[in-house]
Amino acid sequence: MSKTHKRALKTNVSKLEVDLDVARCVQYLWQEDVITDYNKECILSQPTTRAKSKELLHLLPTRGEQAFTVFCNYLRKHQDWLVKLLEENVHSIMGAEKKGFKETAVKRFLADKK
Repeated sequence: MSKTHKRALKTNVSKLEVDLDVARCVQYLWQEDVITDYNKECILSQPTTRAKSKELLHLLPTRGEQAFTVFCNYLRKHQDWLVKLLEENVHSIMGAEKKGFKETAVKRFLADKK
């Protein structure tokens, strides 16, 4: 999972913990081979819905490059307001990174001119 995707998840973790339909999401991620049987059991064995969500959101960044995309696909199909939060955040992060890169490049260019 990219740094941008990890940051987007981290930024929205509080909202996701509360609103995510975690049992349904875990089933989807398992069917799409993002999580294993063991991961599924660990998540669903948590005592509360919020604890289940926390466990899933802690695990998700470790599940490979496609984990974020598959997670967003689930959200798009079943909880579209949550995927909108993530997508807006990803765009915001990417915009800030591009702006920072451009500013750094300009500063280096000007420093080389001196």
